[in-house]
Amino acid sequence: YIIYLLLFISLQILLHTTAHTTAAAMRVIILQTLVLAPYCCITSSFAIPIAFSQRSNGRIPALNLFFDNGDKTVADSPTKSRSGFGVDRRTIENLQNNPTIPIQFEYSDPSGSQKIIQIKQLEKDTVTDAVSLCLKEYGSYPSSITANATPFEKMVEERMSDFDNFFFTFIVLLGLGQRVERREKSDKDPSCPQDHNVLCISEIDSNQKETMFGMAEVSMQPPDPSRTSPPFVMPSYLKKVLASFYGSDSLPYISNVLITNEYRGKGFSKVLMAACEGLAKSWGYYEAYLHVDADSSSGGPAQNLYNSLGYEPVIDETYNENFTWMGSTPAMNRGLYIVDGVALLFLKKKLLSKEIQ
Repeated sequence: YIIYLLLFISLQILLHTTAHTTAAAMRVIILQTLVLAPYCCITSSFAIPIAFSQRSNGRIPALNLFFDNGDKTVADSPTKSRSGFGVDRRTIENLQNNPTIPIQFEYSDPSGSQKIIQIKQLEKDTVTDAVSLCLKEYGSYPSSITANATPFEKMVEERMSDFDNFFFTFIVLLGLGQRVERREKSDKDPSCPQDHNVLCISEIDSNQKETMFGMAEVSMQPPDPSRTSPPFVMPSYLKKVLASFYGSDSLPYISNVLITNEYRGKGFSKVLMAACEGLAKSWGYYEAYLHVDADSSSGGPAQNLYNSLGYEPVIDETYNENFTWMGSTPAMNRGLYIVDGVALLFLKKKLLSKEIQ
């Protein structure tokens, strides 16, 4: 744990070298070290706080939100035609080919009523809404074993869930705040390349009140199938160093795709994906990568969505040698990788200069 603590402090220094002042960087480093390090040592046998995986008892929150656990909250229906209900195909085309963010469009529900939907960048004043959205979908809840537990055991379970949610909220709040700062810096400073962009999708009612119900992120990451987007923003120069091991620059990586349950199956996942792909093309890139849950049950809807959008597996024959003990299996040809103990598929899509629907 002492070795881990030293590594943790070193990592935080690297992560916060882009802070505006040394004093500001040190405040963040000290705060994270004092608060997060002991918790990580206690709750994780693999002491790196960017790789928490959800425990089988359902109590530890899914901090792997930041390595695309969001694909488990994706379920989509085919995009509707220009007549009938659903998302207009022209909206998808505009986002893929000429993204203008923020953007508003109409959505027709099965009852025939029109709703106004908006996609915009995550801003400082909406970070708390995004954190609440993440906590609702990924937060820790008392597990089912408490049904027959004693009152004391239930109380302990509830307090531990509150404890987990506190740290989950802290880390997500910090991570999203860093993403907003990086994007704002890129907008103001041409020398700072575009990187982390978190897109939020909301419904606007007749009183102009926005209700956020989804989000997705596109960031520049090293094309490494064995790692996912970390919860904290990594300095650009460090990304370049990691990408150099793969003979490539950092490339667009889509992650944290999240749609709340009541809005799933209505085509909004495709809208968010189109917006992310459009941003990637506006940065001058024509390919995008992502990870998705490899399980055919929990990850099936997301896999179907990405397959329908043209994503294909990235297959590494050398890596597949790790699975020769399994014999011949279709999983080897699906881009299967084990990331922090979780089976994920690594997918890639070639983005056309102009998407054809």
